[in-house]
This record gives sequence, C-alpha cells and structure tokens, in this order.
Amino acid sequence: MSLLGFRTTYELALLFTCLLGDFLPSTVKSTHGNLPRALIDSSTHWGVAFFSWAIIVQAKNYKEFAECLLCGVLAMGIDADHFIAARSLSLQAALSLSSRPFLHSTTLTLSISLIIFITGHILNKGWIKLLSVMCFIAWTSHHIRDGSRRGLWFSPIGSTPPIPYNLYVILTLLLPLLVIFILKLFNSDFMRSDLHRQLYVEAKSKNVLPI
Repeated sequence: MSLLGFRTTYELALLFTCLLGDFLPSTVKSTHGNLPRALIDSSTHWGVAFFSWAIIVQAKNYKEFAECLLCGVLAMGIDADHFIAARSLSLQAALSLSSRPFLHSTTLTLSISLIIFITGHILNKGWIKLLSVMCFIAWTSHHIRDGSRRGLWFSPIGSTPPIPYNLYVILTLLLPLLVIFILKLFNSDFMRSDLHRQLYVEAKSKNVLPI
C-alpha cells in the first residue's frame, strides 16, 4: 500500500471513530449509570489520538503502532485531572466538578507541548521533539472533541462557544494533516525512522523526495 493509501485508510478510521464514539452514548440507558458513558468517551479519545498519530507516521510496523498506542494513552490521561480536582477516586465526584480541571486548559497543554519541543531542540534530542508533537496531537484532539460540547478553554482569557459538530469532525480530520504540513514546511525529519531517514536522504540526493 502506498503512503497515500495508508493515510486515506487511517483518515477513514479516524472519521469512523468520531462518529461511532459520538453515537454509542445515546444507546446507553440512564439506568446503567455513568461508567459505560465514561468508558465510551475515554475509548473514543484514545481511538482519535491513535489514528491521528497513525496518519502522521503512516504506521505500518510494531514501533509505529506502539507510538500510536502511547498517543492514545496520553489523550486518555488528560481525564485523570477530573479525579485530581475532585480529590477523590469516585467517578460521580469526578464528573460533578463545578468547573473544568486544569489539564483541560488548551493554553496549558499548548504551553507544555511547546516547552517539551524547545527542550528537545536545545538538547538536540529527536525523541523529545517527537514526544512534544505526540502530546500536541493527543491533547489537542481531546480538547477539540470536548469543545464540541463546551468550547475550547483558553485560560485565563475564557472559553469559546461550543464547536459545531460538523466543524469538530472536520478539525479532527485536519489536525494530523496540519501537523504533517508544518513538519514538511520546516523540513523536520525527527519523526522518521532510521530506515525512512536513510531513504529520505538518498531520495533527496536524487531530487526525488518521498511523500
């Protein structure tokens, strides 16, 4: 399968994940409590981040799929701040907060991602810069999905209106493509595996760059 084929497949999987994750909660009866809805929501965040990263790296080997798994875990991990803010392991308490917990501030997560990237740049460590991009994808995709219900929270300025559903889906599909565009724009190759980097250098010497 070509690189374009991988990206198209993962984009379709990403779209399906969004639609399915937003449909399933409506099938859960209120008598089942909050746990099924919370599990569906968390799993959807995981799936969205997983396929977003798969699009970026065109995942096709164990290492790249492991990165996708990690990206999904980072996206799910944001919701731990509900329990931290509630100071309780109770799901009911975590879902009954009067305001959004700290990791749901887009200002904060963007700042953390930027700090990680700058650290990687200063230390000249590609894996740290890769981690910064992974955090950006995981956390921003999470915020965009939550934003379809509550808007994006840019503390201390405030929140935007809720993102229209169609726009939320479009933004989710475009986010990994935007990251790919920016990385190519700045000729960043720290995302590439050693083999891909070697092929990239050889193709560049022949003025035939891979997609």
